[in-house]
Amino acid sequence: MAYLELIHLRKVFGATVAVESFDLDVAKGEFVSFLGPSGCGKTTTLRMIAGFEQPTEGRIRIDGEDVTDTPPNKRRLGMVFQSYALFPNMTVADNIAFGLRMAKAPAQLIQQRVKEMLALIQMEGYGKRYSHQLSGGQQQRVALARALAIQPRVLLLDEPLSALDAKIRDELRNEIRRIQQALHITTIYVTHDQEEALALSDRIVVMNAGRVEQVGTPFDIYNRPQTEFVARFVGTLSTLRGTAGADGCVMVGGQPVRLTQPLSDKRPGDAVTIALRPETITLNGAAPGDNRLIAKVEGVTFLGSIVRVQLSVNGSTFVADALNNPNFTPPHAGDTVAISFAPEAARVVE
Repeated sequence: MAYLELIHLRKVFGATVAVESFDLDVAKGEFVSFLGPSGCGKTTTLRMIAGFEQPTEGRIRIDGEDVTDTPPNKRRLGMVFQSYALFPNMTVADNIAFGLRMAKAPAQLIQQRVKEMLALIQMEGYGKRYSHQLSGGQQQRVALARALAIQPRVLLLDEPLSALDAKIRDELRNEIRRIQQALHITTIYVTHDQEEALALSDRIVVMNAGRVEQVGTPFDIYNRPQTEFVARFVGTLSTLRGTAGADGCVMVGGQPVRLTQPLSDKRPGDAVTIALRPETITLNGAAPGDNRLIAKVEGVTFLGSIVRVQLSVNGSTFVADALNNPNFTPPHAGDTVAISFAPEAARVVE
């Protein structure tokens, strides 16, 4: 049974539809990320869950209770913002205790919860410090602890790592996942960073222009994109444009490409777009059963551990990634090379 239910959610601001036909069931203890570009509706959806925005249409249920019309302070949700939002005139301990004090919890319980939260975020001994005495990563840990101190039914995080530098962001990302799994708390995480979503989530909701493009596990979202938007937004995408053949193959520049995905809705001659991840393409070497195409090298980019080769076939430009090693000799612009990829690596996208 779903713990958090979003049922036909729709949000309109004037003439602008921010969220359209949003349906989602989230299990208790599940970590779900809303992933998409700016303006796609992910934060608006999060704010509707929190109660900061009222849905134009639709319902929200938590643990069987309809909270659509319940004020934010009555929903018992924890929220972490991008900007930390700590009270500068309060110590770390007082910030963590704030929600408990507002709920008029007993002093002994507050003291115990603050101690537990400081241990959870690995900041014992920081209770008497103020926010200006903390690094950005430490401030966000305190914001997380404050949200968790009230033992929320659902934890909501709105791009909590985007203001941090890359190293701190990676460290705190791992901490968020560790804490979420330790507490088994249902979590909704908003981000435009595909790497964050892939690393953290049990499932990802990819959004575009207010609508859900695809819902799935990180593995499925990356390896089995259902639309060209998902394939392009999540990871680097190579595309080949061809036409449907009579035998279920796709013809790319007169060269057949076999797929494991059926072309049941395509007739011979219909346009078909194939999506490939750069790491699935091999240069000058094919395993038995692989597809094999002749391509022209347009350019080569050295990226350290990866050598990225820009290629073209029949007017389609795409890239292949080769692992850098002492025995690899990169091709040169203008060269003709044979590329190969397994039939299951190619996906037809709309």
